[in-house]
Amino acid sequence: MGRSLLRNKRAVSSVIGEIILVTCVLLVGASVWAFAHGYASYEMTNYWQKVSVNIYSLKERFMVENVAFNSTGNFTGSLHVWVYNYGEIDIQAKIYILRNGSIIGQDLSGATITSNSVAEFRFNLDQVSVSNELIIKVETLRGNVNYDSYTIP
Repeated sequence: MGRSLLRNKRAVSSVIGEIILVTCVLLVGASVWAFAHGYASYEMTNYWQKVSVNIYSLKERFMVENVAFNSTGNFTGSLHVWVYNYGEIDIQAKIYILRNGSIIGQDLSGATITSNSVAEFRFNLDQVSVSNELIIKVETLRGNVNYDSYTIP
């Protein structure tokens, strides 16, 4: 009877050893799966954020609708620029007025122009004269740009 009890102890210890080994393998596997699932979820969210920025950038549609200049004296006046947002989303725009490649007026406020609406921007300009060609550059915060030109009458 003593020998059979000794053999049973050996059999029990090998079963316990196998249970511990299987438990360790399952814990390591669960840890690797949890890490991979979390990382994949993070990457998916990060990718979607980058794609949605590009989608919104593609949905921006705007143009310089009208430009008018009111002379207030010799070589000075106010330039009025109307920007029309005909896109599906609101835009935030910065406006630059250029003459011969140099900026002579700018609005860097990032004014919001809602979808399907027109916004007016006013610039007081110095050192302009008849037949000066001005370039109006409208740039959104997402990087889209629209140019227009205007010759002072």
